[in-house]
Amino acid sequence: MAQAVVLQANFGKRSRVNEPVVSFVNVNKTYDGKALVVDDLNLSVQRGEFLTLLGSSGSGKTSSLMMVAGFETPTSGDILLDGKSITRLPAYRRNIGVVFQNYALFPHMTVAENLAFPLQARKVAKGDIARKVSRVLEIVRLTGYEDRKAPQLSGGQQQRVALARALIFDPALVLMDEPLGALDRQLREAMQYEIKRIHDSLGISVIYVTHDQDEALAMSNRIVVLEKGKIEQVGTPKELYEAPATAFVAGFVGENNCLKGRIGRVDGGRCAIEMPWGEVRAVAVGAGSAGADAAWSVRPERIELDPGHDGLDNVYDGVVRDFIYLGDQIRVCVAIDQNCTFVLKMTNNTSLAALAIGQSVKIGWRAVDCRAFGAHH
Repeated sequence: MAQAVVLQANFGKRSRVNEPVVSFVNVNKTYDGKALVVDDLNLSVQRGEFLTLLGSSGSGKTSSLMMVAGFETPTSGDILLDGKSITRLPAYRRNIGVVFQNYALFPHMTVAENLAFPLQARKVAKGDIARKVSRVLEIVRLTGYEDRKAPQLSGGQQQRVALARALIFDPALVLMDEPLGALDRQLREAMQYEIKRIHDSLGISVIYVTHDQDEALAMSNRIVVLEKGKIEQVGTPKELYEAPATAFVAGFVGENNCLKGRIGRVDGGRCAIEMPWGEVRAVAVGAGSAGADAAWSVRPERIELDPGHDGLDNVYDGVVRDFIYLGDQIRVCVAIDQNCTFVLKMTNNTSLAALAIGQSVKIGWRAVDCRAFGAHH
């Protein structure tokens, strides 16, 4: 493990916390001169953190990443790396590693030759190249694969080589654009762990792009949720899941029951939402004043079925409409009225065996687990 320690020490020089490695300053990007795919982006990526840009297609996440890499140029604004502008700096001079979904390995080259290529381009001595190749292969757990060519490797192994190539020249930053999108679920989850392990052990700075919310929650120190080129919210995985700041984030990050109603009254940080079947008490997140339209949400796992104790602020009569079997979990669909059905997420156990479609039940949840957003949120 001595070689791995050397590489870790090199990266450790850049692992001082609370220092931005990258900053976006009023960055805009348009391809047609009209629509902004990135709209006034202001964001700092802290040194040593794993930051994920999360959003659907067209949210601006990949365009933002490509501008850092140097493959796209901002229409206006500035991007700083280690406090210096790189907006006009060519990609090859930025000292940034990039990992793509399609691996981008040279198929006619061996693993060692693929890894040596960025070092040869930087005029590194042959002896140092051999040492660095051996060192980085140990980090990604591919020692012994030096002489294989890319087509002889599995998808996961190719992705490890692509990651090793991005690490081998000790970059200031590593960018990853949907790197696991081509892998099957089991392999994708294994690679999530591997990438996070490497990040944690080396202290590298990573900007990761994905549309997969589960992937973002599992891997990130912080997540930036983007929609139509704008930041909806920045926070830790727990902050985004437990306390979404907008209706969009509530609906996009994790499963949620999302509905619309009208504010009946506001009392401090709480509010009451008028629904056709009753009143719902919730935390007010910029929900406006009485009479205003509001969107509100409650997570499936926070809804209790036939609650047998006091303390729930919202309890309603319903009818079981359906079951969705997912192995370790079961989704139970409960209708409150003809136009409103809630999904509950429950651990698969024997207590659910007695439930039947058409059965009358009660469901309930706490006000603190329910969030109400104004129309502008």
